[in-house]
Amino acid sequence: MKTPLEVLKLYPQHDYTLAGVFASRQQAGAQREFLVHQDRRWSWQAFSDAGLKLARALTARGIKKGDRVSIVARNSDAHVLLLFACARIGAIMVPS
Repeated sequence: MKTPLEVLKLYPQHDYTLAGVFASRQQAGAQREFLVHQDRRWSWQAFSDAGLKLARALTARGIKKGDRVSIVARNSDAHVLLLFACARIGAIMVPS
């Protein structure tokens, strides 16, 4: 079994943000499976593309770095997608 440091060395360096860690891991295997929720499966690339699209939609609605985005929903892949989209633009997801 590899140590945590050995695992970290397998991936490109990142800026220690959620968005940075995701981008680093995506580079290492964009078509690998990233997330499974019920009958939906997301590759790193598909999830990244959807997250970018959602981040752009949030930005178009005036959401910016430091803003809080509330979500009232059950846990799902959409919930995770919103978390990563917010991280991409520097907004803060607030589950309610």
